[in-house]
Amino acid sequence: MKLYKLFTLLFAVCLLFPMTKSVGFAMATDSTILSSIQTIDPDILKYFPRWTVCQPEMQVKIQQAFTRLGFPATSLDLNRITITAAPQSSSVAQIILIQCGTATIKKADIAKIGKVATELTDKSTYCYKDVPLTELPDKDQRDAIINYKMPTNTTHSIVLSGFEQALKIGNEDVGFWIINKLGTDEVGYHFWSAGEAKTILQRPLIKNDDKDSKIAIPFLVNAKLGYGYRLNNEVATKDFLNVIPDRQLSIAQGGKFIAGLELFAPFHPQAGINFNLELPLQPVRRSNTVDFGSYRSYFISEDREDIGDETGIVDPTIPANRVREVVPILRATGQVTLFYNWWIDEKADNFFRADAGISYAEVREAAMFKSSNPVNRFDDYLGFDATNLLTYKPNEFADWLYLKLEYRNQKDFPFGMSIQYSNQILLGSAYVPLFGEWLYLEGKYSTPLTREARPFELKNFFMISPVLRLTI
Repeated sequence: MKLYKLFTLLFAVCLLFPMTKSVGFAMATDSTILSSIQTIDPDILKYFPRWTVCQPEMQVKIQQAFTRLGFPATSLDLNRITITAAPQSSSVAQIILIQCGTATIKKADIAKIGKVATELTDKSTYCYKDVPLTELPDKDQRDAIINYKMPTNTTHSIVLSGFEQALKIGNEDVGFWIINKLGTDEVGYHFWSAGEAKTILQRPLIKNDDKDSKIAIPFLVNAKLGYGYRLNNEVATKDFLNVIPDRQLSIAQGGKFIAGLELFAPFHPQAGINFNLELPLQPVRRSNTVDFGSYRSYFISEDREDIGDETGIVDPTIPANRVREVVPILRATGQVTLFYNWWIDEKADNFFRADAGISYAEVREAAMFKSSNPVNRFDDYLGFDATNLLTYKPNEFADWLYLKLEYRNQKDFPFGMSIQYSNQILLGSAYVPLFGEWLYLEGKYSTPLTREARPFELKNFFMISPVLRLTI
């Protein structure tokens, strides 16, 4: 719970931050912010300084550095040396790309040229000429900027928010992500409303060699494997923020197995298919002693028939052979969807992704069987072995339907939005940048759309969080 409180505190700080009052919201998927940039608008480009080197001595040093790394002399040109840097607040720059003629050295390899790289970071020590902001970057510069914002060619990247915490490890060929996420967005239960969190290892498997799409879609196959774990009742006590409603849903002991696969078509990478599966690792059974204080529960309505005839059941309000207090348990979930990515203009300022397919979600009510001895609670357990407990799972077309549309804009003011319909729940998410490319604000909202809210669902659940992204 210490980790949870850390991110809740981060969210609380964001609410007090005055800059957020003037920022609008838009919607986007949680793990794809700014990943499809192909052309940088001048308003964004100003955050990425570029300059040419005009000092002969430095030009020779850079040429020699390229030669030591094995670049052929025919690809080098002393009069065509351009440096691209990350956004900076002083004369000392963080270099992300060095170009000499047609040869390039990317951020991951810059350390290999040693002292020359250190000298380049301080422009005050040599002659240079800034590239005008109105001059659009070439392909290599675009690639470097894209990788800096969605770093596939860096050793480490860190993402911290209330919704998700992620760590990128490795370079573009072998890199992978370790992700911790709260909630199950795929079925409309975001943040703590699902009563579960998950730790996932996400690994790209096959690189995309298609020259027209590899910038926005660097890999043809992405796999994930993980473990889902339950959030106990402490998460729902609103220690810091009284504006967030209590949740009712939980998952049972034993956790969940999580697996996923995203496949892009080799002959047309813009299209593909996505699989996601989350399965309980243990059944709910009498041998599993539980602490009822760590679960959310509710009383079923009076018009339900008697539930079971178990003995040793304690409830001060009803006879011993009737049980009305139940716990909703989120069980298996999964999706199979087809998707398509497309850009509506050459500059890729406007990007869309559409997903359509089927979704499955199962929630089962479990009876709370309590020891007849109020002092000794070792016999407390949850059970499905009682009559007239409800199971919520797909039984009509709308329950199965999964639709999602995502839009990202990279012109003027970059933002993104997405809207999803799954499990008959509408889920919208949004992000906007606050400062450069390292601090964003993200918001999510969900509500049952085509049916009444179930006893364990939050009818209107809105949550915002800052998103801190750092590249190392």
